[in-house]
Amino acid sequence: MSKPKTPPNPGVSSTLWIGPEYILDMAATFSDVAINLADGWVDPLDPKKNVIYTNAVLALELYFKALLVERMTDPAYVKISEGNEFIEVTEEEYLDPEEAIVAIHHSRLVVPKEHQTHDIHALYLSLNEDTRKKIVAEIAELNRSIASEEVLLEFLSKIKNYFVSKRYAFEFYQEAVPVDSNYLFSLIPVLKGVRKALS
Repeated sequence: MSKPKTPPNPGVSSTLWIGPEYILDMAATFSDVAINLADGWVDPLDPKKNVIYTNAVLALELYFKALLVERMTDPAYVKISEGNEFIEVTEEEYLDPEEAIVAIHHSRLVVPKEHQTHDIHALYLSLNEDTRKKIVAEIAELNRSIASEEVLLEFLSKIKNYFVSKRYAFEFYQEAVPVDSNYLFSLIPVLKGVRKALS
């Protein structure tokens, strides 16, 4: 995975404070798409199936990452000129007691390096034990075949790279009867269970 680029400091522009709830809302929207598209019968050879898988797995990734993000602060230092214009200055100038300089404390959410992956199996394992128990309990209510963490981990291991492989399914050989044709019947209840556990 390529290293994410650090966005430039917004300087004197105002920024919004967002919390992990923002990520949970994004995840809910991707899960809405997957759940709505999966409503009814889906032909295993229909390209729509790949859109369902991609959106569902991205939603799971975002649900998990919402619990793993950290806040990073990135202040901007500004002084006002005699002509009432904002002039950005360095931190060293800000620390100089002779100057009247203001700090604008920008912040953003950052996924720590060890969690910068699409591997939902690894992300799930990074969650705390109480959260994982809650997730398993909610999934078990919806799908009795995934009633333990062991079975859930086995399933997540099978679909852990779907965000990439299903998004670019055209790059792979298309089988007449895809091996994962029945995964949809487990994926949607898993998605709904995670959504309920983390809402």
